[in-house]
Amino acid sequence: MIESDANRVLLGEPWSFEKYLIVLRRYENDSSLKRLQFDTAKFWVQVNDLPIRRMVTETVENLCKSVGRVIHSYDRSEIEYGDFMRVRLEIDIHKPLCRGRKVRFSLDREGWASFRYERLPMFCHWCGVLNHDSKDCDLWL
Repeated sequence: MIESDANRVLLGEPWSFEKYLIVLRRYENDSSLKRLQFDTAKFWVQVNDLPIRRMVTETVENLCKSVGRVIHSYDRSEIEYGDFMRVRLEIDIHKPLCRGRKVRFSLDREGWASFRYERLPMFCHWCGVLNHDSKDCDLWL
């Protein structure tokens, strides 16, 4: 496979098959297969319900830092979408998905910023984790 093809495939994350998440990793010739970690995936996350004055890249990225590792995008057309903003995050698939965050707009006013995950594969509705679906959840069983 040509290097540019491999990069394009990895940039197209997340991948799925029949709605189940597939995690891909780059393999370096010198590394051991045992050292490869398949525990994170990258998603575009839409941050909704923020006041227009709070829809600033820095603010939205800071809000999402607790959800996963922020992958900065310098292309404004990728992150600004009118009534919401997008952030690219690398998320631990063993942890529950975060549905949003409480936000303080001023000393006397709080709100809720909701998160919507783009191209979200099948996940467990009981515990919110991406590495299994509801029928295989220990909470349900």
